[in-house]
Amino acid sequence: QRLSGVVVVTMTTAPSAAAKEQERRTLPTLADRVVANRRRKPGLFVLRSYVVVILGACLLIAVVYLQERSYWKKDDIVVVLQQQIKQEKEDPRKREVQLLKRGTPQQQAFSWLCRDDPRQVSVDHVKIVQRYVLALLWFSTDGPNWKQGPFLSDQHECNWIITSDKEAKWGVLDCNHDDDVTDLFLAENNLSGRLPSELWHLSKLELLDLQNNHIEGIIPNELGYMTTLQVLALSANSFAGRIPEGLGRLQRLGTFCIATHFCFANRIRVCTHSPTPLMDPQNNSSCT
Repeated sequence: QRLSGVVVVTMTTAPSAAAKEQERRTLPTLADRVVANRRRKPGLFVLRSYVVVILGACLLIAVVYLQERSYWKKDDIVVVLQQQIKQEKEDPRKREVQLLKRGTPQQQAFSWLCRDDPRQVSVDHVKIVQRYVLALLWFSTDGPNWKQGPFLSDQHECNWIITSDKEAKWGVLDCNHDDDVTDLFLAENNLSGRLPSELWHLSKLELLDLQNNHIEGIIPNELGYMTTLQVLALSANSFAGRIPEGLGRLQRLGTFCIATHFCFANRIRVCTHSPTPLMDPQNNSSCT
């Protein structure tokens, strides 16, 4: 500093260790502040502690519940469906691959059951495969463009039926007392695409009417395992190839409707296409 023409130099020295220790003792630490807050607001601290403990317990319970509950989980669906699909008599490995191959109808039906099924069917439900197969039929035959049919709803499959103003019905017409689908009517409903071979898992089906649609490809040979089938109506579609030999195993089949004359057993009446949606098994004028 300059004072009266005299230059005075002032110097400061670093604080000693003792001074630092004294300063440290005088400054409140974080622990001291927490303790002070507890003393000032003990009720608030206890309340927060309880809230944390309760939330943690609820989270743990929720995790355990979600792990243990029987709703569809991906791994469960894979196990259950693959166990059923492994029963396929022809090329079961191909079915398993398709189940998880992105973009296939099998994968789309599988994904719907996992994420989008509003009914959230229990994994141990006895009809899980039935619901999967009907969903697979919807995805395989361009379901979004069907004229009628409340498929993929939150109802049981036996209620997947719709009635028009003229009292005509489409969808699942009937089920037995065990809720197995027995009558499936989707004639003149704008179905297109290919029939999935997994249809044979509808093991109690007695009537399958898919006439007057745009279904193409071959008729799956696996339909021959639908041993309860009595009426198979496929006329007025775009099927190619030969009538599968597997249909000869259908001991109860009494009416088989196809676009061309064909008879693989004398006991079976084979129908040709006519304006009626379903050939009447008792109508000899339309069956030979």
